[in-house]
Amino acid sequence: MDISIVICTHNPEERVFRRCLDAVNRLNLLNMKTEILIVDNNSSPTLIARDYVNKFLKDTPSAKCILEKKPGLTYARMTGNNEAQAPVVIFFDDDNEPDQNYALAAHRILLEKKEVGIIGPGVVKVDFVDGSDAWLETQRPFFQEMSVEKELYSNNQMYYEKCYPYGTGLVVRKKILENYHSILSRNGEISDRTGNMLLSGGDKQIVLCG
Repeated sequence: MDISIVICTHNPEERVFRRCLDAVNRLNLLNMKTEILIVDNNSSPTLIARDYVNKFLKDTPSAKCILEKKPGLTYARMTGNNEAQAPVVIFFDDDNEPDQNYALAAHRILLEKKEVGIIGPGVVKVDFVDGSDAWLETQRPFFQEMSVEKELYSNNQMYYEKCYPYGTGLVVRKKILENYHSILSRNGEISDRTGNMLLSGGDKQIVLCG
């Protein structure tokens, strides 16, 4: 297995989640061995009770759905990581639509740069599916919209902000996730989105473990 794709979701909106699943299905994987793990973070109704998700699973032999009843993005991510068979894990949110060559590019970078443990997209475009007003258009960076002209890397925790990868399409070597999981298990603390609480620190914690 080359790459494990983990999609974490809780009560996704069908029209948005369909776009995510379609984009993942269109990924150009060439000869890479890839699995797709959908983590249902206690949705109601469950994902496997939804016709369009069932169809995706039936049409995609490399995909399966896993249930994590404990609410919280970090719990969902760690459940996905525990099931992942590949040395590299790509996390997508249920509203992400990766570029067709995203997985290939991520795999190439990590093969070429053995010293790099975590990467993310250099370009993120936000699509407000129901349109937006003028004020919302000014807030695009808060939805992780970004565009960088060249690859940036750093191992300095004091100055990593310029090349900090967001949670959108986060690509992590599995050994880093195992270290992160070990730290969480010892500390017993989760700082991430849970239900209606949108405060999130999980992305930064994973990055700092790299």
